[in-house]
Amino acid sequence: MRTLVDERLRAEALAYELRYGCEHCAHFDAPSGACAEGYPNESHRETRIEKAPSLEFCKSFELGGGEAPARENIFGLGTTDHDPPVRPKAT
Repeated sequence: MRTLVDERLRAEALAYELRYGCEHCAHFDAPSGACAEGYPNESHRETRIEKAPSLEFCKSFELGGGEAPARENIFGLGTTDHDPPVRPKAT
């Protein structure tokens, strides 16, 4: 699914630490750089939201996989001095 990137999406992606690329997907095989489900993933790899006019979201994306890189590596916008907000668990 292709989505146009505007300033609002960039700001919300930064605020909510949006993960959308193969490197954050449970189906990503890091040693080979391939999708374990066999999908072509060139357009989903290492996409930098601050430069991209659009993003292609994979219909099979499932959050998981490796460690999340530092914020500056995801967005290129520097780091923060605080931890991400803790969301309360549903009861």
